[in-house]
Formats: sequence, C-alpha cells, structure tokens
Amino acid sequence: MDQTPDQSNVESSDRSSDEAAELLELLEADHHRISDLLLVVGVGRGLVSEVSTHLVAESQLLYPALRHRLPDADVAVDGLLETDHRLEELLLEVERGDASPSDDTELAELWADHVRRQEALFPELRQVTEPEELRRLGDALGPTIMEAPTHPHPHLPQEGALEVISDAVASSVDHIRDALKRGDHDK
Repeated sequence: MDQTPDQSNVESSDRSSDEAAELLELLEADHHRISDLLLVVGVGRGLVSEVSTHLVAESQLLYPALRHRLPDADVAVDGLLETDHRLEELLLEVERGDASPSDDTELAELWADHVRRQEALFPELRQVTEPEELRRLGDALGPTIMEAPTHPHPHLPQEGALEVISDAVASSVDHIRDALKRGDHDK
C-alpha cells in the first residue's frame, strides 16, 4: 500500500499488549487522521487509498457489529452505506483526475457527515458490546486495512460474504497495480 509521509499505522499504539485498543477507539483515531489529511493535504490521490481502505474495514467490521448489536441500526447503517458509496464514486473521480472543485467540497462534506453519523452510534455500541469483543475487532482492524483494496470500487457489493470475496479479489488486483505503478516510477 502506498503510504503518504503523514500516514500513521492504525495498528500502532502507545498501549501495552495486554491493554489492546478497541475498534471504536481505533476508528475514531483514523477518522481524525484522515480529517487532518483532508485539511493539510487536501483531496488528492494520496487520500484515495486512505479513505478506500478505511471504508472497506468499516463495512467488514463495524457495520456487521452495528447491525447485530443495535436493534434499530439498519436504517442508520443503510444511510452510512449510501454515504460510503457516494464517497467511493467521488474518490474514483479524484483518482481518474476528473474531480472538480465542487466534487472536492462534496467529498470533504460527505467525509465529515460519515464521521459525525458513525461516531454518534459508538456510545450505544459500546454499551451493548463486551469490551473483549471490541478489542478483538480492534485487533482485526489493522490486518483488514492492509488486505483491503487500495482503490475505490463503488460497484462492488457493500456487505456480506460477496463483499468480502469481491474485496479480496479487488485487493489482489489493486496491490499488483500499485506495485507495477511503483515499478514504473522507479525506472
């Protein structure tokens, strides 16, 4: 995965191994890191990979937990998936070089909305989920991000087994594509 100089690894932490970070803490930190990148670096190709991998990790780890644990979460998760889909469409335009300044503004606004609506659900999820489960999901976040597609794929399934399978295939293609691109830059 291409890393920008400002990128920090979601897995890194000042905690000891017996005090593992839980999923919601890690997602909040990643939300803030990506929001800072948006402010400092702006919308660009470096941000595409950051947001793309983040969205995949949330759809594989957070959204199933929300649907399973919160009885009325379906409408909220469906809304988040719609926002995520639009974010992916805009990221694809950025990646292709087709984004306009209004698209950049919309992307920043959608990201802020994504963060606000998602983090509003975190306190309720914390109340109904065992801390060990949140730590287990937190442990899975880093590997999930590392294995996620590095480019937006707005037309792939967004949930369920087909999502996991299609993300794995897309990730393999993306990582090969990224390696070939890096190889071209090295010449």
